[in-house]
Amino acid sequence: MLGSVENGPVYPLSAPEVPNDLGQNSNGPRRTNISAVAPGGFESERPEEEEQSKEPITIAVIGAGQRGQTFGYYARTHPKKCKVVAVAEPRLETRTEFAIKHQIPDKHAFTSHSELLAVSDVLVADGKPRIAQAVIICVQDKMHAELSIQFARRGFHVLCEKPLGVNINECLQVTEEVEKANVVFALGHNFPYSPYAASLTELIHSGALGRLLHIVHIEPVGYYHFAHSYVRGNWQSEHTSAPIVLTKSSHDLDIFCRWFYPLVPKHVSSFGGLSHFRRERKPSAARGVMRCLECPSSVEQRCEYSAKRIYLSPIQGGSVGWPGNTIVDGRPTVEKMTRALEETPYGLCVYESDNDVPDHQTISIQFTAPTDDNDLVQKDRSRSNFRRLYAESPERSASQSRERSHARQPHRQSSTSLQHPPHNRAATPHYRSQSHSQVRRTNLESEPPRPRRTEDLPPTNPTISFTIAAHTDSICMRKTTLYFEHGEVIGDMSTYTVTDFRDFGRHARRVIPPPGLGGGHGGGDWALMEAWLRAIELRESGTPEGPGPEGPSPLGVGASVRDQLRVFMTGFAIEEARKELKVVDCAEFESRMTRRYARRDDEQESQIAEVAIEYDPELPSEH
Repeated sequence: MLGSVENGPVYPLSAPEVPNDLGQNSNGPRRTNISAVAPGGFESERPEEEEQSKEPITIAVIGAGQRGQTFGYYARTHPKKCKVVAVAEPRLETRTEFAIKHQIPDKHAFTSHSELLAVSDVLVADGKPRIAQAVIICVQDKMHAELSIQFARRGFHVLCEKPLGVNINECLQVTEEVEKANVVFALGHNFPYSPYAASLTELIHSGALGRLLHIVHIEPVGYYHFAHSYVRGNWQSEHTSAPIVLTKSSHDLDIFCRWFYPLVPKHVSSFGGLSHFRRERKPSAARGVMRCLECPSSVEQRCEYSAKRIYLSPIQGGSVGWPGNTIVDGRPTVEKMTRALEETPYGLCVYESDNDVPDHQTISIQFTAPTDDNDLVQKDRSRSNFRRLYAESPERSASQSRERSHARQPHRQSSTSLQHPPHNRAATPHYRSQSHSQVRRTNLESEPPRPRRTEDLPPTNPTISFTIAAHTDSICMRKTTLYFEHGEVIGDMSTYTVTDFRDFGRHARRVIPPPGLGGGHGGGDWALMEAWLRAIELRESGTPEGPGPEGPSPLGVGASVRDQLRVFMTGFAIEEARKELKVVDCAEFESRMTRRYARRDDEQESQIAEVAIEYDPELPSEH
């Protein structure tokens, strides 16, 4: 639902009640009888008794850091819905503490995911169920693709933190493997699941203010958050992770695609770079000093990026939360933190790091109606189709092109964990009064209905102006202005103001979305968990998961792995536009990348075949 609405002044939630974007709600989780608030703002009306009668879904957590603990806390507070039965975490204290909290036996507390998979494989070989039904992957970005593929191949349902992969080939491979495995897959894009974003999504798709024409969106990363994560931390370099538009802002690209659905990105451009966190910007009085612990007090005490002030002082004051709890094993102490600042990158001067991530970036995106020419992400649903694209390119001979271009492979059923959003809320006003069991559904084995084509869509090419800024006091509290045909909406992650021009500005309304379920990110973390678990329930029970864009889904506004592929294709196109100072055609970019992926795969298969011919003694001689 949209939340409470009043004419005149309406005050936002009090500060202690507003969940920050980085950790737990300061007042703890809000308990509610609502089982899920899915993107789109729909409240599940499933009775609580129905949930209690089911066996909880068993989960293995890979990576017991901040994100793993957030999802784990959901499991501990919702024992009827899910239970963490195994963990893989290399840090001893962190692993032990996590296992104790979840009552995980020692034999299921592993130091690596490979150990966990080995034990699970033995169980399956002995005719027993695998170690868990599902897995939550909360490891470093460069491991996401590998782990997603390994677990999906074994039949685990997967919730993986963003990004999908650190390069395009990884994203394409994960998409293919997850679809082939036909498991429930969700990516950790929690912002669209927050009550705030869900409420805006419902407003947009209601058509109450006409068509959405333009968005101005600002993501304030936060000055010390940026220094922690993108200068000193794990996301400091695109060479070891991915572009910041994907490591930080894929949430935002995801919600843009949902808001403009069924339109798709057409053109992107971007400007930005690393301006401040460079050696030449270092204060002259600190030249020659590498670590904050060695910095002259006259400089350190006035430096907003002082590691002593960011990490050490809070612990001395009794705080053991973010960000200090992310860089030491177990509960932070002064001794542990001092050692970390002496030995790890978190103690380095921010002007001496090897970071290459832009500290400011502006992005423009134009959307258009999907066609067979620009909808390659949805059209090409298997590697055979990636290869077909390559076969149709000038790089292959005309005969090969003719032969393979007509050999179209049948569409595979997408492993849709969370289906497409309904694009016409007005056509389904009955949804709110229906329970999940009453919602119209389609056959799981059938292809989801295709989006409407150009002739059925309004003649508009809406646009987005999106800014990512490091030097902000606000941390991740996005500011958004939506421009409609008949009004505008201005929001700040806690409330938004709706102005209908047809009222001549006399009745601006302040809307306070309903409170979240908890878990941080404005309530999006736990709402994402709710939707993912509901999708697993439907899959495990053999119940159809709901229709595509032509009707409401019991999961609200969701996204399949292929929808997520579009988000990341768009993100990589944005990075190409920034680095090469050009406007990128998204359809051309997707075509070029899929052909490159297919060519690489063909080359690998050719090498394997050549090795077999050369070394296989059973093959007859050519002479």
